[in-house]
Amino acid sequence: KSRIRERSKLQSDELRQEEAVNYWAAKHEGYPLSQLYLVLCYGACRVLSSHVFNEFIFFCIVLAGDLVGVQTYDGMEDDPIVIALVWIILGAFTFEVVVKILSEGTQPHWYFIGPSWRWNMFDLFIVIASMPFIPVKDALGGQVAALRLLRLLRLAKLFKRIPQLQMIVQGLL
Repeated sequence: KSRIRERSKLQSDELRQEEAVNYWAAKHEGYPLSQLYLVLCYGACRVLSSHVFNEFIFFCIVLAGDLVGVQTYDGMEDDPIVIALVWIILGAFTFEVVVKILSEGTQPHWYFIGPSWRWNMFDLFIVIASMPFIPVKDALGGQVAALRLLRLLRLAKLFKRIPQLQMIVQGLL
């Protein structure tokens, strides 16, 4: 039943977003940049509702947590494979933030004030703090690694969706 409710909610959200995009497209017909933006927004909605994308982000979260642990070993912080994986994961999380903002369509501010604003702001802060060319890392010192580990808390949302997993976690506690 929960999957059916979740699927119908997802379909109703997609329908609402598609109707908003169509309305805005009709209102701004003849403006090529507006049309391009709407196409990007529609594509972002489809990507965000994709199970493959969500599973990929889940994998990246787990891998990022593992990499934080691996980087504590001597010499692993400068390992080229670890550095490449960190860059790939940072790119995936940056892409996720951009897709989430674009998926809001004509109201991108909902990313910052919508129902998931706390998680969104947390993710955005971690992505910005992880960027090597932004001096936030120097101000926070080693705290960025701890914040990246906190991103694993996003996995707790899965416990509510999967009853078997929730039962296992409750059994362990």
